[in-house]
Amino acid sequence: MISACVITRNEETDIARCLSSLSFADEIVVVDSGSVDATVEKAKEFTDKVFFNEFSDFASQKNFAVGKASGEWILSIDADEVVPEELAAEIRDAAEGDEKICAFNVNRINYMYGRRLKYFSQPDYNIRLFKKDVCAFTQPVHEYVECAGEVGTLKGSFLHYSIASLAEHMEKARMYTSLEVDILSGMKPIGSVMLLLKMLINPPLRFCQNYFLLKGMLEGGIGFIISFNAAIVELMKCYKCFKWSLKKGKQDGEKLG
Repeated sequence: MISACVITRNEETDIARCLSSLSFADEIVVVDSGSVDATVEKAKEFTDKVFFNEFSDFASQKNFAVGKASGEWILSIDADEVVPEELAAEIRDAAEGDEKICAFNVNRINYMYGRRLKYFSQPDYNIRLFKKDVCAFTQPVHEYVECAGEVGTLKGSFLHYSIASLAEHMEKARMYTSLEVDILSGMKPIGSVMLLLKMLINPPLRFCQNYFLLKGMLEGGIGFIISFNAAIVELMKCYKCFKWSLKKGKQDGEKLG
């Protein structure tokens, strides 16, 4: 039995396209973290297994969804992704195949700003199909699946309709960077000088990584925009860490005083 699991928050633009591609699954589980748009209503048109869970981090949210699933096999899919028919058939076959394999990597064909990316960050493989009893998500941000067993690879690919506009890019950046800073709440503050150096060094390094190493330069103008925005996001994260560290250091100083 295959359970497709999706976590959502304000995904009314994409959710119907995603869920309609999951008709091959035995059940669909949607976990929402408080959408204020029509996400939940649209999700209920495809499944009666729609749950609410307060968001703390991505790994916890996805593990909560897995816990609500009945199937032996879990297909984890994001609301902005689609499963083509060829991949759907391959997923069904994989779930009925070699019992030694407990998980499968699946590639994503990425679309950004309305255009398919042919070079940037391709291929893009991650474990997305796995057995519920031996695998789980870990790491609060940029979560991934840990498996106690053999991992295979599927030939097909998700269609990933990622960031559609600059406004959406900045909103996602705000959310992700804030979450990453929240993770630091239990850690010792990093020195202010070190964080200032990070603010100067990390953004241009991130631009070079995206533009050159991840082949953004081959995508033309879109590749430059993606790489530049990645540098801005890195600057946002460093700045938020700097503010948090100053606040944490001040609080610790007041306690000692």
